[in-house]
Amino acid sequence: MDFSFHDFVFWYKRVTFFKTQDQIEYVRQLASYMDGKVNIVDALNYTKESYELTYSPSHVAVEITQRLIDAQQTSVGFQGALKEYFDPDLAIAFEMIRLNSKSTDKVNKVISLMAKEKELYRDITSTLFMPVTILLMGIVALGVVSGVILPMMESRAKSTTLESPEAQLGRIFYDVFILNGYVIVPLVLMLFIGYKSFLKNYVKAGRRKLDAIWPFKLYRQFLSLRFLTLTGLLKQSGCDDKEAYAILHSYGSKYFQVHLDHYSESYSVGESRDNYFGDGLLEPIQLIRIRRFFHGVNDKIFSAAIIDAADSSLRDITMSNRNFINKLTYFLMLTGLMFLGLGVGIVIDGTALSFN
Repeated sequence: MDFSFHDFVFWYKRVTFFKTQDQIEYVRQLASYMDGKVNIVDALNYTKESYELTYSPSHVAVEITQRLIDAQQTSVGFQGALKEYFDPDLAIAFEMIRLNSKSTDKVNKVISLMAKEKELYRDITSTLFMPVTILLMGIVALGVVSGVILPMMESRAKSTTLESPEAQLGRIFYDVFILNGYVIVPLVLMLFIGYKSFLKNYVKAGRRKLDAIWPFKLYRQFLSLRFLTLTGLLKQSGCDDKEAYAILHSYGSKYFQVHLDHYSESYSVGESRDNYFGDGLLEPIQLIRIRRFFHGVNDKIFSAAIIDAADSSLRDITMSNRNFINKLTYFLMLTGLMFLGLGVGIVIDGTALSFN
């Protein structure tokens, strides 16, 4: 595929000036132009013109708008362009605008969902920041003491080597982790970078067992919120279940798509929602909130119920993750303090050695 200088400039402008918050502003602007007499292409043209007047004709949003309009006449298609330029949740909000001109409230609910996910991630990160810092301080301190300070103390002492349990553990730690750091550090970085891809794409039989373990469980719980909220909003926009699953499938990860395929097939053969809806994604406590709406209600009531269930489920997810995060916090802090304690013990033993 040819990649020109113009393509590079566009890519740079997009990743720099069209981040998630900019995309949210764009989708809100687009939704504001939609009413019963305006189709999606007209709304895109109005949005393009507003960005030209507000910013400049060279603004990245102007070019993205033109590419969205042009994509409808190419093999890429409208959905292909949305996947390339927008966050998946916002791409689905875009679809809601296209399906129903009066979708501003639904767009706001999608944005609210994204904000809640971001807030929960931020809470987890901030909670783990201090224990991770203590762990790293312990690793660095023990490495410096075992690899630098201890040999200096031994070289100055009359005795040969320090044989205390702390010193022996320190040497083992240094030999295994510090000397092999050139292998361990890149490996840890690769695992950290690759785990997101693994979360999204690993769909083999063992995945169900992994989904009970954090962070696989957290990823599944976030998908359950998206599934409930976005399915409900798409149904309120005029989709039936199968159409809603198809749109979610277009923008979902491989893991999400496998579940959506299952739901779509079950719906197509007329299976009861009791047997498939949310299977593999929803927690039992989430099903308690919605299963009474599986029968005897119309789509309007059902879609409202699953959206409400998603809002309520956020509290359940926060509580269940807080329990695990607290345990992880204690483990990381105790491990870091243990490393620091070993380092201090080695220094004390080494100081005593120098007086012998």
